[in-house]
Amino acid sequence: MRFLARLALRRPGPIPLLLVWAVALVAALLLAPSAREQLRETDLQIPGTTSTRAAELTQERFGGTIAMAVLLKAPPARAALLEREGPRIVARLARIDGVQVLSPWAPGGARVLREPRGEALLTLQVRKDFQQISDETTPAVQRVLDEAVRPPLRAELTGLAPLMRALNERSLDSLHRGELIALPVLFVMLLLIFRSPIAALVPLVAGLLVTRIGVALMGVIGERVAIDALALNMVTMIGLALGVDYSLLVVSRFREELAAGRPVAEAVEEVTVRAGRTVLFAGTALAVGMVGALLIAPGSLLVSATVGVLVATALAVLVALLAMPAGLVLLGRNVNRWQFGGERGGSPWVRIAGRALRRPGAAAFFVLLPLLVLSLPAIGLNTGPPHVANLPPDDPARMSYEAFERDRGAGWAAPFEVVFAAQGPITTTQRLRALKRFQQRASRLDGVAAVLGPADLLDRAALLRRATREALDSGSPIVRLERGLRSATGGTAELRDGLATGADGARQLADGLDRAAGGAGEIAGGVRGAAPQSQRLADGVARTGRGAERLTEGIGRAAPSVRTLQRNLDVLADSLAQADRDAPTKLFEPLDDAQTAIQSALRELGSISPAAAADPHVVRAREEVADALIRLGDLSLNLSSATTALNTDALAARELSRGVRRLRRGLRTLEQGSGRLDDGIAQTAAGAAALARGMRRLEGGTGALDAGLRALLDGPDGRGGARALAAGLEAAVAGTNRLGGGTQRMLDGVVRVRERNDRRQAQLRNSGTDADATIGSGYFVLAAIDGSEPQTRTNVAFATDAAGGGSTARVIVVPRGGPFDAGSPALQAALTREAKGTAAELDAHALVGGPAVLLDDFDSETTARFPFLVLALVVLTFVALLLLFRSVVLAFVAVALNLVTVGAALGVLVICFQGEAPLLGGPGYLDAIALSGIFAIVFGLSIDYEVFLISRLLEGRAVTGTTDGAIRYGLEKTATIITGAAVVMAAVFLAFALSPVTNTRQFGVGLTVAVLLDATVVRLILLPALVRLFGERTWPASVRISDRGSTPAE
Repeated sequence: MRFLARLALRRPGPIPLLLVWAVALVAALLLAPSAREQLRETDLQIPGTTSTRAAELTQERFGGTIAMAVLLKAPPARAALLEREGPRIVARLARIDGVQVLSPWAPGGARVLREPRGEALLTLQVRKDFQQISDETTPAVQRVLDEAVRPPLRAELTGLAPLMRALNERSLDSLHRGELIALPVLFVMLLLIFRSPIAALVPLVAGLLVTRIGVALMGVIGERVAIDALALNMVTMIGLALGVDYSLLVVSRFREELAAGRPVAEAVEEVTVRAGRTVLFAGTALAVGMVGALLIAPGSLLVSATVGVLVATALAVLVALLAMPAGLVLLGRNVNRWQFGGERGGSPWVRIAGRALRRPGAAAFFVLLPLLVLSLPAIGLNTGPPHVANLPPDDPARMSYEAFERDRGAGWAAPFEVVFAAQGPITTTQRLRALKRFQQRASRLDGVAAVLGPADLLDRAALLRRATREALDSGSPIVRLERGLRSATGGTAELRDGLATGADGARQLADGLDRAAGGAGEIAGGVRGAAPQSQRLADGVARTGRGAERLTEGIGRAAPSVRTLQRNLDVLADSLAQADRDAPTKLFEPLDDAQTAIQSALRELGSISPAAAADPHVVRAREEVADALIRLGDLSLNLSSATTALNTDALAARELSRGVRRLRRGLRTLEQGSGRLDDGIAQTAAGAAALARGMRRLEGGTGALDAGLRALLDGPDGRGGARALAAGLEAAVAGTNRLGGGTQRMLDGVVRVRERNDRRQAQLRNSGTDADATIGSGYFVLAAIDGSEPQTRTNVAFATDAAGGGSTARVIVVPRGGPFDAGSPALQAALTREAKGTAAELDAHALVGGPAVLLDDFDSETTARFPFLVLALVVLTFVALLLLFRSVVLAFVAVALNLVTVGAALGVLVICFQGEAPLLGGPGYLDAIALSGIFAIVFGLSIDYEVFLISRLLEGRAVTGTTDGAIRYGLEKTATIITGAAVVMAAVFLAFALSPVTNTRQFGVGLTVAVLLDATVVRLILLPALVRLFGERTWPASVRISDRGSTPAE
């Protein structure tokens, strides 16, 4: 150790050593991006298990494994789109290197692959190893689907390979995110611990050196060792934690030595010697623990985790022993520059532990009891393989898997594969019947959605064998063919004569149709000319009918007026006659009386005296009376004339009244005649309209007749009809002549074939070959498969290894649940029982494999070996601590406390991640890889704190000579560093506990809980309490070491 310190102290100083680390860091930064490309997918196969043997047999016989499934969907209304585009998508997928597609569109494709309507299922077998499927095939398939599938068509891709690829990708993405969270948190924590930014930066730089160089080394190692994303996770998570933790120990000791007054060079040498031993032993213990866990864990379960932890641990130790001394020499006392907060007081944990240790038994009880209670849930620990629920809900691979599960059931993504391997071809009739019975029984098992296998070959092979036997049997089909051809030869002659007669009749029919067509054309022309005249007649009659209707209406309106006129004329005639009769009495007699009175008055005036007569008034009165008398005479004459006229008018009125009566009678007669005229005109109009319609129909009919006759004559398109029939029959006559010649030649050829076949059958019989047995053999079916079309061969290749000799059959059993379903183990057991019975019938051996079995075997093996892993770690840790401290008590207490810490951490994990609805998400169980890794890492990390604390206890025992003094000394020297280191580690692990990937989250939570518990209540209270309870019995070996004047560490 002193040699390592002097490397940094001797000339030319620490600069060259730091430059080497700087160059290594730059090179690592350049190489780091390639590390991700070297990662492999997680290998879940465990040697010797059923799933591994089945996978190896499948790979050997079929050249590949069923790697993924594709579900194509179209809306029911657009199902035709799927039927059109589906075969094109299949063709593009089949062009991907190593891919074979079980297609529903191939002849004989399973109907279940195309149900329900609008859906089609494609199963992909890939002739590559799992890593190539993940790295090359899965992206290629996804590209084809992205390019070829367009809305409304939709595609879902799932399978074990895509899911494992997605898990690795998301784990790496969360790794980067965890680093971004952890680094600033770490700096803040270190700043709070050291209260100096320079001192805080030193462990942070050390952590970055470890992680960056570690990631680059993973790229180099990945070229030779198959490691997955967990290796990078471990390098980053454990490397950052250990790099900072070990550097924290070194810097703390360095500052302590400076505070004690040592020069920088002596302080660096002392730190390297003492803290370096602790770091070296802690790192070695962690590495040994991981290697031990690797040897116990089944298969390559912990290869990636172990490689990652080993690289991280080795680099953390190298940085602490080589880079840190050089850096501290360069910094010197500047490590405390810009310190703030003044002198730090004692750790509160020292005060807490001091009070608790006054009653060590009670302290141990009250610390141990909650830890044991917290450990109780670990009794129900349930582990399992990587699960799709480890992915975040928005991950495309998980969404596709869940959509697949909703639409068709997750079993299509990871079916069971029952493989039967026999001696000789599996395609014999007897064996195919046995396989068909197995498929029928398997389909009836609880939890089975569909069964696909070689049973379909049975019916198709039977048809092929029957056809072949008939072809070889010269006494049946060939002979029947020969007889038929001889009959055909005679029938050909009869056909030729009949066709000749038909040709003559067709020619006569064509001539008659030609003449009929001419007559029909003339009729059609006449009808076309008469049709307009009939229409005009109909229009004229219709107008006459409308005029008659108006006349009838006018007569109807005039009749009431005539009746009124007649009544008025009758009244007038009566009035005039009455006036004529009343005229003498009412006119003439008064007039005569008036004339007589006037004459009397005039005479009286003439007889008056002359004097009176001479009076002007009398003269004027006699004149007026005389004048009135004259006027009355005129009036009398006028009245006589008026009376005569009145008499004449009365006679005229009577005549007029009689005329009006005759008019009324005439109007009634006219009205009746008009009604009859209306009816006649209406009938005439209807007849004229019917005539017009008839003419139009006749016109159309004669046109159709003309067209029909011409169509019969020449055909609808001008290239057929009676003429063509006649020509065709004439050509047929010539053809029958050729047919007769061809039939004869065919007959001659059949006779030759029959004779040759008879000779060959005789040769086979003479040579001892049984043709019937040959047809019944399985090789016959294999030969037929080899001669089928490519897609049919591909579909058959899923069920039999036809290309490899046909000795193996594979039955694909699709469960209703997915590979992670709880009923999967029961279904596997039922299939295994059925397969054993069928294997006995086939004289073969059977294996049940597939992704579901792989996951179940993984779970079973990891669960079975976990107790051995715990036992190995306990033994290794105990032996290492015993060799270091030479104290059985200290080794036993340390191991027991490790178990308590891990138990409490597992209890927290069970609470957080197990059950139907886990608090922190996930599949409802603990990831088996994460659990094994957590257990091994916690045991290794615990040694770090144990060595640090117990070495100081031993130092304190040597200084003080008492157990109490040793405890007080150890706590005062280590409490702050242990709690600070724990907080730093917890900050790193907690950053990864925020990962969206559940198994990484389980790592983060488990390690965070374990580190915090171990570095606080366990190491600072429970361990000192137990040491005090054991008293001096704790120190026998340590005292002997002290007596020799040395301590094993620090």
